Amino acid sequence: MAYIDSYIHTSATSGLIGTNTKHIGHNDIEYLDVILERDKGQYQTRIVIIDGVYSQNGDLSLLPDYIRVCKKHNCLLMMDDAHGIGVMGDTGKGTAEYYDCLGKVDIITGTFSKSFGCVGGFVAASTKLIQYLRYYADSNVFSAAMTPQVADSALKALELINTRPEIRKKL
Repeated sequence: MAYIDSYIHTSATSGLIGTNTKHIGHNDIEYLDVILERDKGQYQTRIVIIDGVYSQNGDLSLLPDYIRVCKKHNCLLMMDDAHGIGVMGDTGKGTAEYYDCLGKVDIITGTFSKSFGCVGGFVAASTKLIQYLRYYADSNVFSAAMTPQVADSALKALELINTRPEIRKKL
């Protein structure tokens, strides 16, 4: 079962077609807590899906609260940080860094088309989950590898994010 913030990006909702989902109000931690308690024991796997920075209105997720509630109810937490990576946090590591929650989110997804200025995207998660995605995700199985030019562009963007903090601070 996927519990999704009502403001998550359309790309995430498109990826959930065929999945049992429950919409929760935008940043409504209290309702999420109630629903997760109510659904306890009904599903083998439960995941809460949020954005780090919501593209619709620029709101930040209430990430520390989501982490707390997900741990309380033994749920996975997935955060799309397409609009946070490269600009949020002291070193540009995104919304998790901004909230001092690095390493506490189960799955972080993002794109290279925003602060990296290229194409493609990424999933950061446990080795086991990444291995599963490599073998079973249609978007990986039926896709082409990143080109050397895009890889080099992404690496250069990372270099600039790491060595030019004044750009991020100006933003």
